[in-house]
Amino acid sequence: MAELRKIADELNCPNLNEQVRADWIAKQRSCAKDLEDAESELEELREEKKQLREEKKELREEKKQLREEKRDASAAASAQGAASTAEDQSFAVALKMLGDDPGLPPPVTATDLQHFLQQRLGRPLPLDRTIFEWIRRDPSNQRVRDLVEASSEAYTLSATVYTAIKSEPRSDSEIGLAVALSSLIEAILISLHALTGLLPHRLGYNTSDRSGVTRKLLRPPDFCFWVDNTLVFMGEVKTNSGDIGAAVQELGTKMGGVWSPIAFGKLPYLPCYAAAGPKLQFFVVLKGQPRHPVPISKAFDLTVMADRIEVVHHTVNLFRLLCWGLRPLLPPYPVAVGDVLERSNGTSITILADRVIKKIKDFASNNTGVEFDDLANVYSDTCHAEGLIHAVEGPTLHKGTYKVALGPLGSTRRPANEGELRQAIQAVLRGVAALHKAGYVHRDIHWDNVLCIGEGSWMLSDLESVARAPVVAAGKGGFRAACWTSDTLDECGSYTTASDVQLVGQLMDTCSILMLDAQCLELKAQLTASAAASRPSAEQALRHPWFGAGGAGP
Repeated sequence: MAELRKIADELNCPNLNEQVRADWIAKQRSCAKDLEDAESELEELREEKKQLREEKKELREEKKQLREEKRDASAAASAQGAASTAEDQSFAVALKMLGDDPGLPPPVTATDLQHFLQQRLGRPLPLDRTIFEWIRRDPSNQRVRDLVEASSEAYTLSATVYTAIKSEPRSDSEIGLAVALSSLIEAILISLHALTGLLPHRLGYNTSDRSGVTRKLLRPPDFCFWVDNTLVFMGEVKTNSGDIGAAVQELGTKMGGVWSPIAFGKLPYLPCYAAAGPKLQFFVVLKGQPRHPVPISKAFDLTVMADRIEVVHHTVNLFRLLCWGLRPLLPPYPVAVGDVLERSNGTSITILADRVIKKIKDFASNNTGVEFDDLANVYSDTCHAEGLIHAVEGPTLHKGTYKVALGPLGSTRRPANEGELRQAIQAVLRGVAALHKAGYVHRDIHWDNVLCIGEGSWMLSDLESVARAPVVAAGKGGFRAACWTSDTLDECGSYTTASDVQLVGQLMDTCSILMLDAQCLELKAQLTASAAASRPSAEQALRHPWFGAGGAGP
């Protein structure tokens, strides 16, 4: 509008020549056209705004309707849930059966444990009334009548208990025995947690070699029950009833002679069972004598209904023991004894109580750039070195599969503060110095290969990457670790002892500890210097003042 007024003023000038007047008139017409178009667009916008208001109103109505539908659905679901709860009270019955946390320490001796497993539950095992009456009328079940009750409210739990007590193992049948034990013990533990949520756990099975023969390199237990990644209950199973002694013996031999706090924390013992054919008995492996299991129950005959009821009763009490008594004693950074960890490139790690068994299938193709002879020699040459994992039984290579037994156990937890970082770096440097003295380089130093083996104690593991120093870095398909940086290899492209030192410095750079003192930062800078020749050797690094700051010398 202002532009049109300006044009009108110009056209009113008396001295305006015809050409200029014509230009102003053309400009006036153009502005008028623009104004007309703008008014038209404004009208369209008004219509769109009106339409949006209508759509918004419709959306509000739809939203209101959806809220009402959701409220109705929620009410229906609540009603259905209430009806379902009214029908099946397994949750409440399970809680009553288990009772409250007594707030007391767990039983101490084997005798105390035996009494604990025998004590009455907060409520007897629930069974369908028809099943209960059938059991009650059988004179052979008289001694267990008080352990069960008729229940018309705990359908799920009653069905689990019935499945357990009816599972008589078939004579010397491996499948029949497995089914019976699964129902008698594992299914009860699983069901109690599913109903109450009180004991999160994992189960594991090792079904190989149930002949009673113990191999040179020990196997995991046949049955493992882990809570918070800690083995808290295990079982040994033999198919033939005459092998019960072998099953008991393996409960002890598979524990080794060491009770590792890394694996078991403050646990005073490990409950377990031995089964052979229809025979089953509960035992305990004591911290002070792990090779000699002590019985904590009578020997049960699983062909007898009353004995199966007692086993289920003992298992519920075992759940209570694990939940209230033993779980508070578990280690904060556990190692899952009995577990088998599958890694890339055909590698598996079996964790036993006193060692780990490492296997690499197709060693030549899965571990390129590493020579078996170097591995055999390095474990021998560093068998007494500090800061390194050691071979409990030396490496073997049979039909292409590499195998070695290693110890001690350790967890991959990282240092939590600078004091622990100092201890860890010092241990790693000692291990690296020992490797270098023997003529080897590690080549794969990162936190997953640094293990905490106890309070203030650390070691460098995974020597399956070592090689004679120096090593010219191979091309495509050769050995190259993910932890290498652009400064790891020297100017000639070779991996040297200085490369190991640089990777130790990288540990300090990736430790996730925010505040490090000046001496620590100084050492880190020295170890990670870009020029390999500027880095100290591992031996020289151990003499750095930072290690003296913690009161520990090199």
